[in-house]
Amino acid sequence: MMLGSYPSMVVRVVSAVLVPFMLMFGVYIIAHGHYGPGGGFAGGVFLAVGAILPRLTLPQEIAYRVFPAWLGPLVGGGGMLLFLLVAAAPMVAGGAFLDYGAIEVAGVEASRVRYLGILIVEVAVGLAVFGAMVLIFDVINGTEPHPSEPAPGPAGGSDTTPAPAGGPDSTPAPAGGCDSTQRPPGGAGSSQGGPR
Repeated sequence: MMLGSYPSMVVRVVSAVLVPFMLMFGVYIIAHGHYGPGGGFAGGVFLAVGAILPRLTLPQEIAYRVFPAWLGPLVGGGGMLLFLLVAAAPMVAGGAFLDYGAIEVAGVEASRVRYLGILIVEVAVGLAVFGAMVLIFDVINGTEPHPSEPAPGPAGGSDTTPAPAGGPDSTPAPAGGCDSTQRPPGGAGSSQGGPR
């Protein structure tokens, strides 16, 4: 499992210091991507890394309090919806899909409307990429994205569940007493770790 507090205090402190700068750089890339290098995809990746890094290095309670598990699907869905609305708006005005110049705004040139339309699309793509990456990370780790759960852990239980007395790979003894066929994990005749 990739979640949880990293054992090194240095790694935890450095990651906590870096996260705000990663988020700020992601916003910068999104904001300047409509007329220069960058854009919604690259900025969304930086925003997602800013949300995923605390999940890798900080205790789960803190990491999921800062960026809850339900935030990924909500922001990703909102970004996709915003993209579709802004991209389809020119069709209502008689233009083509993503043709912002077709939208007439009193006192604003068509080139300025295109500029603003592309900026909004870049923001929408950034939000969608952020949400998708955070959701993918949470699904891989088995985190449930329910808003009712304040500090979600892995699906199916907590990592602190005690293992059976014989180890995590052993089967428990029958209720009636000892089982003469049960062998310790990795011991002689075991299917794990021994020669076949």
